[in-house]
Amino acid sequence: MMSSLSNQIFSSCSGWKNRRNDFRRGWPQLCRCVEDTTIKTSETVKNAGRLFHCCPYRSETDNYHCFKWTDEAVVEEIEDLKKVCELEGEMRAVVSCYGKKIEEMIELVVGYEKKFEVKKNVVLKCEKEVEECRGEARSLKNILVCGLLANVVIYYCVLA
Repeated sequence: MMSSLSNQIFSSCSGWKNRRNDFRRGWPQLCRCVEDTTIKTSETVKNAGRLFHCCPYRSETDNYHCFKWTDEAVVEEIEDLKKVCELEGEMRAVVSCYGKKIEEMIELVVGYEKKFEVKKNVVLKCEKEVEECRGEARSLKNILVCGLLANVVIYYCVLA
C-alpha cells in the first residue's frame, strides 16, 4: 500500500502510472525524488515560451524526474474541478432527498411517541385499577375470615 507522500509524489509526475494504470492528473508539486517542482519556460523552437513544471534534477533525456506542461496541468485541474462541482450537486440532491426522508421519520417518531404516551397512561390506569382490586380482595378476605371466625365462635358457643 502506498503512503500519502508516495501518492503525492507519483501523482505529480507526467507519465508515471499508479497501480490502476491511469495517469496522474493535475498540478505537479513534488517529483518522485521528493524535490519540489519548479515552473520554467521552454526555450525550444517547437514550444517557445510554453510553461512547464519540472524537477530541478531533470534533464532532457531523463524520464525519471518530473516533467509536465503547465497548460495541460491547468486543463486537468479545471476538468477535475468540474467533476467535483458535479459531484457536489449530486450530493446536495442526495442530502435534500434524505433531508425529506428524515423529516418524514421525525414525524413518524413524534406520532409513535404520542401513541406510546397514550398507551403508557392506559397502563398506569390499569395498574391503579389492579391495585384497587387487590385492596378490595384484601377487604373481602378479611370479611370472609371474620365471618368464618364468627361461625366457629357461634358453633362452639351453641354446642358448649
